Amino acid sequence: MKKYIQVKDSELPALRLSFLESQQFKDPITDLPLKFEDSVMDHKHKEYSNQPIGENDAGLIRAALSRKVNSFEGRIFNAFKRDGLDKDCNLTLPQILRKLADYIETPASDYIYPTEKPKSLLISIMQYKKLMKAYTLKYPKRNFEKNHPIPFKGKLNESFIKLLEEFNMLEEVQNNQVKDVHKIFKQSGDKRTLNYLNELNKIEREKTKR
Repeated sequence: MKKYIQVKDSELPALRLSFLESQQFKDPITDLPLKFEDSVMDHKHKEYSNQPIGENDAGLIRAALSRKVNSFEGRIFNAFKRDGLDKDCNLTLPQILRKLADYIETPASDYIYPTEKPKSLLISIMQYKKLMKAYTLKYPKRNFEKNHPIPFKGKLNESFIKLLEEFNMLEEVQNNQVKDVHKIFKQSGDKRTLNYLNELNKIEREKTKR
């Protein structure tokens, strides 16, 4: 029967340093540099309470890991048991992790999950005013507010997106998405835009005074 060396708590620091030296001061999982003060001694936990020491490496020290990696490994091990996967299937934790890695790298389907639906592109009052100015300069005889009323709740449709592309403003709008200002867009987009602009200007002035 193989004999194992029982380590005392007082001996752990020196043993950890010895492991780090053999590991060339790198974490064996991430391969990142690992300082002594950022490391912990990792051991394999028992799979059941009365499992003999050494059976499937139970109770034995494995390596010096970074604190984060050690915590991550521990959570995975605990979840495997807590969720009952250790009893529901005939796979070990390493086998499931290998299958999980393959699964993660498998190409997904063409279906978009409901909660992942792309958010509507929004336009702020300042962006709308800038577009109005550019439009009026190019088409002085056209009524911008009548032909292109501010979108309902600021959400842009395809025709409005094409308009932004025409005036090279689409990227600007995409990179400067607004949030709070769109709470006031409660009326339908077919009412006069000027009323919306006045209301927005009033709110913006009140925010400036605070």
